[in-house]
Amino acid sequence: MSSRTALTSSARAADFYGPAARTSIANILVFDKLARREKAAWLVNDSVPHSFTFTPDAGKSLAMLAASETSWNQTWHVPTAAHPLTGKEFVRLAATRFGVEPRYRVLTPFMLKVAGVFNSDVRELGEMLYQYASPYVFVSSKFTKAFGFEPTDYATGIEQTRSTYQAQQ
Repeated sequence: MSSRTALTSSARAADFYGPAARTSIANILVFDKLARREKAAWLVNDSVPHSFTFTPDAGKSLAMLAASETSWNQTWHVPTAAHPLTGKEFVRLAATRFGVEPRYRVLTPFMLKVAGVFNSDVRELGEMLYQYASPYVFVSSKFTKAFGFEPTDYATGIEQTRSTYQAQQ
């Protein structure tokens, strides 16, 4: 056995949203659309809670994990706000921040399968739809307890994301 021990950590996150999260489902289907005053979209079921990790929180937490010797050889859930919103609530809150009506459509698995024939990015979503069909609740209390880092709440994260979109226009 070597005298060198491999040090690793595993950091996991929920789906991302936030400023400049260009490939985020929430940014593409909700923020991009609302910023253009278009109808937003949600995947599969808008009545169940769905956790999202705010990208600035994810970045800060990864730096904290890398700098902490006590974080090695563990699995961490990066800071993600508790009490996730349903799709309806998420779209409604984002629309309110953008000053538009909360208009959106729910994209069904069949609709996505048909769209996937023409778009490989949409086709890849099929594997992840289970996260939108049922409650998807991500718990990061271990990180909060270990590092004293409170994740950004959804209202603040959505406002900061909207503010970034407004600044880009």
